[in-house]
Amino acid sequence: MKKNLGGSATATRKLASIARSQGLDLVFVQEQYARAQYLLQTGPESKAKIFLAKTNIAVAILTHLSSSQCLLERTLHTLRRNRIIIGVDSNTLSPLWFCEQRQYTERGPKAKQRRQRMEGFICGFGLVLHNQKGQTRTLVGVREESNVDLTLSTRGVKIENRTVHVGTSSSDHQFITYRVGGAGESGVPAVVVAESFTDVIIHSSKKCLGERKVSEYHGYEWWNAKLEQLRRTTAKNRKLWQKSRPVGRSERAASGRCRASKNVVSGLLFSEGHAVGVNEAMSGILRALCPDDDPSRNVQHHRLVRVAATLMPTSRDLEPIPRDVLGGIVGSLPNTAPGVFPEVWRRGRLLVIPKGNGKLITDPKAYRPITLL
Repeated sequence: MKKNLGGSATATRKLASIARSQGLDLVFVQEQYARAQYLLQTGPESKAKIFLAKTNIAVAILTHLSSSQCLLERTLHTLRRNRIIIGVDSNTLSPLWFCEQRQYTERGPKAKQRRQRMEGFICGFGLVLHNQKGQTRTLVGVREESNVDLTLSTRGVKIENRTVHVGTSSSDHQFITYRVGGAGESGVPAVVVAESFTDVIIHSSKKCLGERKVSEYHGYEWWNAKLEQLRRTTAKNRKLWQKSRPVGRSERAASGRCRASKNVVSGLLFSEGHAVGVNEAMSGILRALCPDDDPSRNVQHHRLVRVAATLMPTSRDLEPIPRDVLGGIVGSLPNTAPGVFPEVWRRGRLLVIPKGNGKLITDPKAYRPITLL
């Protein structure tokens, strides 16, 4: 049972006799007389208490969830997955608990804000409201009657025979009694319920996402598993043969992937005419980019260098080191710059690429030679 006593000492004293006459087990009391000694409460300033009409009921008070600073939202979060019943004087009027329209539309902005917060609290936590349409008014005041006392619970709590008793107490809030039971048992087996629920999910998924249609193409009628196996074997052997035999220059030229010697290199223009082959074209490019040392073009410095190179050394201390000996000495020296000089010298591949300097493609100076290792 739930009862708001409005702080009345008389209503609080009569609570025990009323509870026993109604055959109640436990009573939720709100705004009780503060000095009552037979009510369970967390402190002298508590606004809510519990009255035990029978002594064979075990009750535990959670003090850390019963202080004035603890919000009801925190209590619900802490006690989630438990069966919870809430009896509260909401002090709000709303169509959700079947109040008249004039009562919740003519109260001003503050009353509207309290109503919206209470409605959001109930809907946000998915609570079940047990107030019924056409029930007796829970608050009978001097000016009007209204429904402000709410009975809420989490899902899984079975509340039956909820009744509002008129004139039982001297308080303006009426007594509310109800019987609490467990969740209703279904007569359908769990396996049947699970299959039905699965069918609903599958049906909804097909309607929302659609269903992929199976392709109707079945291939050629003469194709069979033996031909498919021969096709896979042939493809596998072809790949093995291609990987075992590296592609050389002759294969590249025969396959048409080496076209530079046909459309560019062989078309170079020299003073004596066009090049007729790759070797002649490459020789012409090297002569143009790296010309031979022509003595007729030497200046005075170059002439002195040539004369000094032809003179024999006059020193008698050491003989000139032969070329083969000098090569052995250089080869025996350690490589002090591994990132600059390689350990092993390889034969390079000379390629020619266009410079893009705007010159004609027949001009040898329109290309730049590079070496690929």
